[in-house]
Amino acid sequence: MPQSSPPATSSLRPTALLPVCELPLHPAVQPVTARSPR
Repeated sequence: MPQSSPPATSSLRPTALLPVCELPLHPAVQPVTARSPR
């Protein structure tokens, strides 16, 4: 049980960062990101 807890939390953190970094890379998000800074 404890072994699954640490890896699960660690996986969630990197997973949340991955999509965030990929968002700006995606073409569909590019236009959305341009509106944010503007």
